[in-house]
Amino acid sequence: MEISKLSQKGIKVKSKLITLAVTPFNAKGKVAIDCVLLYTKNENNLPTFETQPLIVDGPGEYEIKGAKFSGVGKKENTVYLGKLDGIDTVIMQASTAQKGKEMIHECQLAILEADAELDESTITAFSASAIVLYGEFAESISKKIGKNVITSSKYQALKDKLPTDTEVILLE
Repeated sequence: MEISKLSQKGIKVKSKLITLAVTPFNAKGKVAIDCVLLYTKNENNLPTFETQPLIVDGPGEYEIKGAKFSGVGKKENTVYLGKLDGIDTVIMQASTAQKGKEMIHECQLAILEADAELDESTITAFSASAIVLYGEFAESISKKIGKNVITSSKYQALKDKLPTDTEVILLE
C-alpha cells in the first residue's frame, strides 16, 4: 500500500485492490480514485476525477472492488476501518481521537489527519506499527512522539515488512 499527499488536507491511499482519496479538497489536476472518504458531508472543492468515484461521508459498511471497510462513529466524526493489503488500517482525524479514546481502534497502520494537537498517550493507544501524520499539526505531534520519525512525500506499507517498533511518518 502506498500513501501520499494530494493537498494540505488530502491524501491518496493506493492498495492492490482500491485507490482511496481522503478529504482531497483542492487537489490539483485530474485524480484517478475509486472511492473518496470524507469525515463530514461536504463535497465542496473536490477535484476533478478521471471516473466518478464512490463518495463515502459517514458511518456504514462499504465494499468496492473487493475491498471492505467500515465507517464508525457519528456522521460528523467518522473513523474508517479496514484491511488494506492485509494490513489492519484506521483512517481518522486527530480531533476525533482527542474527543474520546473510545474512537481509537488498535491497528497495524494509523493514518491521521493532524487537524488538532494530540498527546503521546492518545497516539500510543492505537498500538500501531506505523503512524502516518499529515495536516496542520503533523510536525508538532511527531515531535511529541519523538521516536523513529521519518519525513517523506510518500510511505510504502507492506504487511510482512511493518516495523516492530512504532514508526512515525510525517508526510510532506
